[in-house]
Amino acid sequence: MNQKIMRHLLFYLFMTLGVLSLPAVSNEAPLTKKSVSQAKAVAKVNINTADEKLLRSLSGIGKRRARLIVNYRESNGPFQDIYDLAKVKGISKDLVLRNQDRITL
Repeated sequence: MNQKIMRHLLFYLFMTLGVLSLPAVSNEAPLTKKSVSQAKAVAKVNINTADEKLLRSLSGIGKRRARLIVNYRESNGPFQDIYDLAKVKGISKDLVLRNQDRITL
């Protein structure tokens, strides 16, 4: 009788250890290209302090435009209003409007 109890206890012990060694199941969705781009869409970009890489996260801003923004800021000082961004050569008012929810000072 004692051996039977001992076998059952060992069985449950090993089963418990086996279950505990399984990876945890996450309720979070895996990172995809779309979820990363959605996260970028939410992040605010301070146009007075952002480097070129961060400026490129804005819609329609590539390497060239990011460099122009930084050069303009270095020559003219900080932007006073987000719409001053349209004063930069190659940046249209429409581009500023498209990104207005993401731009901050």
